[in-house]
Amino acid sequence: MALSFPFGIKQLWDELSVMQVRGLYWVNSDTQENARGLCRQVAESQPQGTDVALICSGETPRDLLGTLPNAAVARLPLFTLPAQKAALLRLPLEAGRLIRKPGGLIIYYAPATLFLELNPEAMAQWLQAMRRLINKLGSTLLIICHSAGVNKIKSALISQHRVLSGFSSLTTEVENNYYQVAWWAADKGIVTNQRFNLRTLPEGGFALQDDQPTGDFRGSDDSWYLAERSVLEGAPPLSSNWQLFDDNAQLAQRGEALHAATLIFSLHSNQAIPALARQIHHVRQAGGNGLKIAVREMTVSLRYTDEKLLQACGANLVVPHVASLSTFLTLLDGIQGSRYSRPLPDDVERLITGMRPLQVRGVLARPAFCDTVRSLLDSSLLAEDTKGILLSMRPVPGLLPRQALSLCTLRRDGDLVTVDAHHLHLYLSNCRLPDLEIALESVFQLPVTDAFTSRREWHEDTAILEQLSRIGHDAPDTDDAPLPLTAAASAQPAAPAAPPRRLPQPLSLPMVADQPEGAP
Repeated sequence: MALSFPFGIKQLWDELSVMQVRGLYWVNSDTQENARGLCRQVAESQPQGTDVALICSGETPRDLLGTLPNAAVARLPLFTLPAQKAALLRLPLEAGRLIRKPGGLIIYYAPATLFLELNPEAMAQWLQAMRRLINKLGSTLLIICHSAGVNKIKSALISQHRVLSGFSSLTTEVENNYYQVAWWAADKGIVTNQRFNLRTLPEGGFALQDDQPTGDFRGSDDSWYLAERSVLEGAPPLSSNWQLFDDNAQLAQRGEALHAATLIFSLHSNQAIPALARQIHHVRQAGGNGLKIAVREMTVSLRYTDEKLLQACGANLVVPHVASLSTFLTLLDGIQGSRYSRPLPDDVERLITGMRPLQVRGVLARPAFCDTVRSLLDSSLLAEDTKGILLSMRPVPGLLPRQALSLCTLRRDGDLVTVDAHHLHLYLSNCRLPDLEIALESVFQLPVTDAFTSRREWHEDTAILEQLSRIGHDAPDTDDAPLPLTAAASAQPAAPAAPPRRLPQPLSLPMVADQPEGAP
């Protein structure tokens, strides 16, 4: 009988690279693609002769293991479980009947939405039942849970350290994969709170990133500051070490020949972000990790994922427009002596496309609105529950939803609006809850409280998907024609036609005869 089972991720610490016998381990993955890769890697890494069983919910085992060598697939008992709450609750009983050989490894692969059907009490009881099963079989159970909803699952499991032998998460931020260990039982104790950068192997699966250089680079240009002119708000160069440029292109061209200077780019509009990301990526590739690259937002332009995109392309610091010049200079001092430590992606275009997947904004018909928002939520490069906010807003009495459209000014790609008979539905792409009020001030020409009597908002992926289903199935507004699709550069919706102006009508007044002086 095996004493432990390889976990599969290459170059992982010895304590974290194995799963102990009679252990119950849980791994969350925020994308289905990474969950598949991990499942294949764990199955393929088991030594010849190890008893391994795979149970899948929501996907067939053959499709999941399709890329494995035939010999590896042939020795795995494969089971399919319906993605239903009743089937999940019966799993402890059914698994005990199906798996006859004791002492093996059981892998259960399922979507997070299935576990979300269990309340916290039912989840705890289910885990206890699975714990009793593996103790009885002398086996080890690895649960791989994936896709939308894993953050809620994490909140429910973080208190289950007495039942779970290990709990970890596989997350994707931009193009980088991270492995976060909450706790993991080893033969000599428990490892807690560890985070690792992962790289994807050509043959599939994951390995730890190669060590990044940590030495402090001090070049001859270390004290230089090169900036786009507007970031100083009209002030002259602050010292002889400062040099100002008329635009970001000139700054990037000069900066690619440097190695440790501080480069400060400006951002004036949301539409300039892709070009700025390419410039920063090129400079970072040419100059290396010793450059200090900062971006100062000059007008309201950035959303959360825009900031993440610029950082992933090589920026050390992104300063929001609300920061004063003195605050900006203080933040700039804070990155002196630092190095850029993130792995830089090779394909910047794929990165930009993944982080800014919607190149459309404005008014959409309801079916197109729902389909477009769903396509954004399917993006695997954006973190779960950070992809945007959906709002349903009811106009004040006397103002129709279509008339309320004239109050909207949508400037950013991915900001969409549609209406039904009673509500205006607005989707703000890549907007976080703390930034919602600022975003609404930018979108509407009037205060929201003056134009709408009520509003509801949703920011979690699963809640947005549920609400989109309601919006799509609501009865259409038969009084109005369908809304047209507007392209990214299209004009804003026109104001409703004004009623015809009433023309003045001449009146003829009778002449009054002059009265003699003194007449009554």
